[in-house]
Amino acid sequence: MRVIVLLSVFSALTGCVMAPSFQPATLEGAKCKKDCAQTMQLCPASSYTCDRSYAKCIEACVDVENVSKIKN
Repeated sequence: MRVIVLLSVFSALTGCVMAPSFQPATLEGAKCKKDCAQTMQLCPASSYTCDRSYAKCIEACVDVENVSKIKN
């Protein structure tokens, strides 16, 4: 238990940002994920800022995917 707490604190202090796992099932979701990846490659900011931006972009793609599935 102590190890988990220490790892959690270490991750918080180092600014580790994890993008959600996203496997698109629609064309819209795939296009969104591709756009996120291309934007990430061109990001001029710090790695933390770019990683955080990518994670937020992927979260938006999950929403796009869900709306697309509802429409179809």
